[in-house]
Amino acid sequence: MSVNDAHARLIKAGRELLLQWNDLRGGWQDEAAEYFGSTYIEPLENELRKSAMALEQLAALSAKIKSQCS
Repeated sequence: MSVNDAHARLIKAGRELLLQWNDLRGGWQDEAAEYFGSTYIEPLENELRKSAMALEQLAALSAKIKSQCS
């Protein structure tokens, strides 16, 4: 799997997770939902963003290396 493929899959999975979470939150609006969101979903969303940015940087570096080695 290429870095670009991994990036695309990560973005897709993150979007799917957040769509499902938003759907779930429509019917789950108590303290437990708030706790779950702040404890698990929000940190995961931040880590997904950081991972996506790292994969973008890795893809750019990989492209640069390939162009210099050709």
